[in-house]
Amino acid sequence: MLVQEFLTGDEYVVDTVTLNGKTVTCNVFSYEKERANGADFVYRAIRAIDLSSPISQKLIAYNNEVIKAVGIFQGAGHREIMLTDNEPCLVEIGARLHGGNIPSIVQKCAPWSQIELLIDACIDQRLFEQKSKQQLHLDKKFLIHFYISSKEGMIEIIKNNHLITSLDSYFDSIWYRGTGDYLDKTIDLYTCPLKIILANRNKELLLRERNSLIDIEKKSLLFRLR
Repeated sequence: MLVQEFLTGDEYVVDTVTLNGKTVTCNVFSYEKERANGADFVYRAIRAIDLSSPISQKLIAYNNEVIKAVGIFQGAGHREIMLTDNEPCLVEIGARLHGGNIPSIVQKCAPWSQIELLIDACIDQRLFEQKSKQQLHLDKKFLIHFYISSKEGMIEIIKNNHLITSLDSYFDSIWYRGTGDYLDKTIDLYTCPLKIILANRNKELLLRERNSLIDIEKKSLLFRLR
């Protein structure tokens, strides 16, 4: 039997690259989850947090100590940390790149990403040192929206895609379900049918258009089911 403490609070991610014991933080993200379809923790969004913010600084300082404690001296790192009672607590640690397509999104919104920095650490330590002296700045704020389906059934057709692609902040979308597939009620990552990536220099517009996506979702405007 494995017993784990239940943590309450906000969940964050800290991505790094370490070279000879020197760690550079590439990104800090927040995970937003909500209760849906009887499941307690369904992904709603991932958003980038400014590295200079007080929350990021607290998480980065804690994460740097975690890296030293577990003995990571080289390579990429991915940590999931929760702030519970305003204090950080480690949830997961991996000596790897951030999974999924997030590093490639950062590549298009910033001068460099965790991918480039890891390559530099391997083949061009001079460039690594240069980048380590400059805090990574996102030219655009971005947010990954997870579509939460409250309905289930066979997908007859996908409709109204223009409602997504016409948004000013639209960056990309990843469809996990298509015509002829079965649409489940969303209770976890595996039953999420669609992720929509928004990016914009205007944070207020980004959030308004995120709310538009939630409205599209609640009105079931994308999937026609049999």
